[in-house]
Amino acid sequence: MAAAAGDAGAASASAGPAIAAPVAAKATQERDKKRAALRAANLEAWAQGPSPPGGALDSSLKKNTAFIKRIKQGLGLEARDAALKDIATLNLDKYIEEIVQTVPEGLARCSNAKDYLAAAEILTALHRRFGPSALSVPLTEQLGSLLGPPSKAVLQASSADQRERDELSRVQRQKGLLRVAAELALVQLLGHADKQRSAHASMDWLYGVLKDLLSVDREHANIPILVTLLKALGSTLLSPSPASNPTPAEAQSAPSPDQLPELVAPEQKAKLQKLFELYFETLTRRIVREHARLQEQDRRNHEAYIRSGEIFEDRQQNYEKTTKTFEKLLESARQLAELLALPMPKLAESVQSNSIGLNLDAKSAFERDDEDYSSGKLPWEDEDTRRFYEDLPDLRDRVPMDLLLAGANSEKNAKFARTGWNEKAPAAAEQAASGNEAANGAERDAKTAATEGETLAEDDDGSVTPRAGRSAPGSPAVPSSELAGEENGAAGGGGEPELPPLEALGPEEAGSASAKLSVLLLRLPELTSRDAIDDAAVEFGFLNSKAGRGRLIRTLSIIPRQRSDLAPYYARFIALLSKYMPDVGGSVVAWLDDEFRYVHKKRFAEFSEKRARNAQYLGELTKFKVTPIHVIFHCLKVCLDDFSSFSIETISILLETCGRFLLRTEQTSERMKNTLELLRRKRASTNIDQRYLVLLDNAYYFCNPPERKAIEQKIRTPMELYIRHLFYDVLAKRTLEKVVKLLRKLAWDDASVRTTLFKAFTKPWRIKFGNVHLLAVLLFELQPYHPDFVIEVLEQVCEHIASGLETNVFQFNQRRVAVLRYFGELYNFRLINSKLVFDTLWSLTTFGHPYGRPLPTQFTPLDAPDDYFRIRLVCTLLDTCGMCFEHGALRKRLDEFLRFFNLYVLSKTQPLPMEIDFMLADALEALRPGLAFTKSFEEAARAVDEMFALQQQMEMEKMRQQAEVAATATAAAAAAILPQADVGAVETDKEKDPATGAGSDGEDSDSDESGSSDDDSDVSGSEDSAEGDSDDSDSEEEEEEGEEEEEGDEDDDEDENAEDEEEDEAAIERERQLQDARRIDEEFDRELAKMIAESSGGGGGGGGGGSGGANSSGGGGGGGGGGGGSGGGLGSGGGVGIGGPQSRQRNLLDAGLPFLQRGPSTPFGRSAAAATASGPGSPEVEGHMTFSLLSKKGSKATTTQVLVPMSAAIAIQTRSKQLQDEAERRHLKELVLAYEQREEVEEQLSLEDALRQQGIRIKPRPKHHV
Repeated sequence: MAAAAGDAGAASASAGPAIAAPVAAKATQERDKKRAALRAANLEAWAQGPSPPGGALDSSLKKNTAFIKRIKQGLGLEARDAALKDIATLNLDKYIEEIVQTVPEGLARCSNAKDYLAAAEILTALHRRFGPSALSVPLTEQLGSLLGPPSKAVLQASSADQRERDELSRVQRQKGLLRVAAELALVQLLGHADKQRSAHASMDWLYGVLKDLLSVDREHANIPILVTLLKALGSTLLSPSPASNPTPAEAQSAPSPDQLPELVAPEQKAKLQKLFELYFETLTRRIVREHARLQEQDRRNHEAYIRSGEIFEDRQQNYEKTTKTFEKLLESARQLAELLALPMPKLAESVQSNSIGLNLDAKSAFERDDEDYSSGKLPWEDEDTRRFYEDLPDLRDRVPMDLLLAGANSEKNAKFARTGWNEKAPAAAEQAASGNEAANGAERDAKTAATEGETLAEDDDGSVTPRAGRSAPGSPAVPSSELAGEENGAAGGGGEPELPPLEALGPEEAGSASAKLSVLLLRLPELTSRDAIDDAAVEFGFLNSKAGRGRLIRTLSIIPRQRSDLAPYYARFIALLSKYMPDVGGSVVAWLDDEFRYVHKKRFAEFSEKRARNAQYLGELTKFKVTPIHVIFHCLKVCLDDFSSFSIETISILLETCGRFLLRTEQTSERMKNTLELLRRKRASTNIDQRYLVLLDNAYYFCNPPERKAIEQKIRTPMELYIRHLFYDVLAKRTLEKVVKLLRKLAWDDASVRTTLFKAFTKPWRIKFGNVHLLAVLLFELQPYHPDFVIEVLEQVCEHIASGLETNVFQFNQRRVAVLRYFGELYNFRLINSKLVFDTLWSLTTFGHPYGRPLPTQFTPLDAPDDYFRIRLVCTLLDTCGMCFEHGALRKRLDEFLRFFNLYVLSKTQPLPMEIDFMLADALEALRPGLAFTKSFEEAARAVDEMFALQQQMEMEKMRQQAEVAATATAAAAAAILPQADVGAVETDKEKDPATGAGSDGEDSDSDESGSSDDDSDVSGSEDSAEGDSDDSDSEEEEEEGEEEEEGDEDDDEDENAEDEEEDEAAIERERQLQDARRIDEEFDRELAKMIAESSGGGGGGGGGGSGGANSSGGGGGGGGGGGGSGGGLGSGGGVGIGGPQSRQRNLLDAGLPFLQRGPSTPFGRSAAAATASGPGSPEVEGHMTFSLLSKKGSKATTTQVLVPMSAAIAIQTRSKQLQDEAERRHLKELVLAYEQREEVEEQLSLEDALRQQGIRIKPRPKHHV
């Protein structure tokens, strides 16, 4: 059973196609019968007019409106019955125009064959009721406009992406609309109302629509429209292919010819077949061309991959795009070939290059081309020029060959094509002959196929449409050879050359080929690009005719006045057409040759412009190889023989236009060398004006430049090239971190590397202007690792700014702008302080002006009144870092500068240039939106004077306060010193008084000395402790001051907030007081050292009350560092003694140093009390405070440690003073550190906000804990 089932299934499967074929044929037969019935009804309406229905009609507005809405929603099978009923019963006379307007929208909603046939039935009913004039004629016009080709002007005005989207939308819309229009044309519903209307007029209209669509489709975008039409109606519109063999089922089911109505005439089928074949021929040529281009691109990609190891992304994307386009085009061609029963083109197999090799020393193609062009070995100045004159597209790829050869005369074209540039016969003549043969063959084939056999026909207006065969009329122009043969007649007659006459043309109809040609000729002067002139040549190819070429020759022969720029484009237009229409180029050259002879004979100044235009046009045509060689050399010979002023001008123009081309082209090189040699001899032997000598020299060296040595490139080491690559190629926002890491990995110890980096960082004008801030970021990132290098870079940048101000060379202006931008970015990244920025701003406005005051009438060589460049520099710097000066004292300083900058701007010549004015306005708007510069120089000067006066007053006030502080400190120091000096003076008097017996009685002397020592030790200990604390305080304050200065230099924190100005002034005041105190201490130390020197030099001078030597002339109370003699003095603040003249004259370095008194109680000879004491005034020895007592015996000074109980007044006072000073120092340190940290955080946050606005990513900083 399984086998039986399988056999049954196989039998049913094999019978499937046999059953489907009769069904399809039967459906087609039924549709053709319906079409025949509708066609007969429509032909009757065309012949007899409308036939209104009988009986009363319903004029209800509601029903009529509903009918119009139903027509608008669709004319498919679902709406057929209701629509036919309404047409027979409703009074639609008043709404017929509205119905016609909505019909195209209803037709667009049809989607299958049944809907299309239903729409034909509905429109046939309307046609029969209202007649052709009310329905069919306006509907035909609407469908014709909707099915027309796109407007070229609209396509050219839109972008590539928009053009592609519009084309896709148009093709999708017209695909369905053409299908239903073809259905209506089969039933003869469309067309125009003529008295002698044929039975196939609708098909003629359909042929015209298809011709308009396909003839201008250069990109073959309408293939989907044609495929859709042929799939649906191919068997009806075209004749069956003789190669197609029907299957037995199809042959059995096919109806007899008598049963099928004739919907399309055989002649019309032949015309459509020929039109579709021509379109397919252009498609096959394009496929072959695109395939060859794709293979070439693949070969180049393969070679590039072999050489470099990779294929660049843009090259790969281009290849993929080309491959996708080719595959889509090939698939469309396969569908069209299957529907038309035509063979596909044979594509060549891919051939890989066998000459692929590696040459590491070879130069790139760009480098080789640059060297060749610069050396003058090639006919062209550069690659773009070569492409313009040599890369000419082939019109055959975009225009059918029959249209290009329309009206061609092979014999005359062969004469025009003999220009001498090619030894062999030109391809154009051969193509023309082959085209004529093809046309004759097509004519024979068409005669056998149909009675007319038309595939190319000439319209009434002179345009060309396909008709299989026609004789080629002659060219309207006179051949150039004949004109050249009549040289003597032309020269002797003296008459102005005349253009060939035009054939009589009738009135131009809108949309005709003649009207299109008129529009094209009017647009020619506006086509000043290579693509536009190429498109115009293709457009003329579709409009080619004998009369059209005559009109084109007249237009191209005369270039409008003052439009010499059109000569290269007109010449390219002629060169594009001359390959298939040699009579165009030959006629234009012949007319220009005659004009040259005419203007050469007319030696008048008014012909100079015409003479120059003629020579330039001939030269441009020569570079396209349109002008024959003998013609251009004849012109040069005539001018050389004459060698007058007019001829010299003509020679100069010819040499500048085509001299280099003639000299570097193989066919004309020798003749051109001889011509130039003759020119050189003529110039040397003729006495001509200097102006013409310059013209000749310029023209000569333009076409034959002297050989010169090529510019040698600087040889750089691989490391230099790598560093330059990082800075100039790699550096960007996204690669910033990578560049920083790579720079840190370099060998910074190498002097050459460091020098290269220094040049890169100090020349910001070498990089892109938008990357200048990235250069500052790099320097900021390198600062922690190479601070000395950063300092060198900053110094060099400042030097660049200063040298720019000192020299003011115009060629370095762009560099100066980049340097100022770089300088501002350095401040943004906290590499320089605000003081340096403001100094630079003030230097830009004052440097070079006497007394730093710019005046309007004052000329300065470094900054002239009409030189506005410094304003640009100031605006650049303010735009870069001006937003940072928005708070505190910096805002006040910026306001003061802007006030002076207003004066500087008004010192320049007014009004300012527009660019400078806009730049200044933008800078002020960004910094001070509400600020407006005054327009009066007097007001600005008055404001600046008031500002300077206020600054001077404040400075005087500060100086007065400083003087008061210094006086107060001096008085306090004197008050502390004078009582001790009085004590010393009293003791000295006691020593000198003979009544006391001082020095004679040893016991009294000892007692006095010991008493004096006891009394003075208290004071000595106290003052010594105070001095020690003062020294400690001074050292700490100096360290704090150094830290403040460093932080101030780096962060500029003291000038940020206006609310902290009082604290800043208090800190400055305390610093001044400390400086005064240090100065007083230094003076005291000097006096003390002098006293010690005097004491040691005089041999006496003991402590207060002590006995000195015999030669002592006065004892001084107070000592140095301790002693062990009988006389004692204050250890650290003793009295002031006055020595003799001899002691004052001794050197201070000769004084003896005091020594410590060592007791036997310790291992090192120190006393027990001194061994445990940590220093003078130390309270750590069993409730005592240690003081140092300075004493002297003879010439030796010693110190003794004295223990004073902590309950003593001097110890309590000293300790309290130490604690108070220590607390004050701690509090001051906390205030300063808190202020610095707060200002640092605020400035960091503001800087990060500004950098984020510029798009720079900020690394997160670690938080500082106070």
